[in-house]
Amino acid sequence: MKNEIQKAKSLYGINEDYLVLMNEIQDADGEITEEQEIALAINRDELEKKAIGYIAILKYKGSQRSFISEEIKRLQEIDKQLKNVETRLQGAISSAMNIYELDEIQLPLHKLSFRKSKSVEIDIPAEELPDQLKLIKTTHIPKMEIRKLIEAGQDFKGVRIVENKSLQIK
Repeated sequence: MKNEIQKAKSLYGINEDYLVLMNEIQDADGEITEEQEIALAINRDELEKKAIGYIAILKYKGSQRSFISEEIKRLQEIDKQLKNVETRLQGAISSAMNIYELDEIQLPLHKLSFRKSKSVEIDIPAEELPDQLKLIKTTHIPKMEIRKLIEAGQDFKGVRIVENKSLQIK
């Protein structure tokens, strides 16, 4: 006696077998032999077993995706909380340095200092700006170009340069 272990067919193989059977039946003018009927039943059984396997995999993958999605949300919430703590702590240090009128604090392991930067503040709607300051799209105002013009001595109504300070921790 020969012990045969039949290897499970792929879905492609099952489909291929079915198409071959259907072509044979079509070639025989639709007449189905007993052997073909058994082969069709086996093919259908193989398809159902394969479908059960696919469904199990789909359910598993779906649950993995749900878990990952929930974990991403949880981590994003933790990240948001950490950013809020950082912002509050930096604000507290910045406020304290401003109260003491300090631009820099040298510590044994770190240095706190303000980095100064300049930006353009526009107090009037973009439509009221002189044409010289507008691009074709008025939703985007080229602030770096405006800053260069103001620093070069030009004056524009509703536009000024402000100096900002952002805390650096090194």
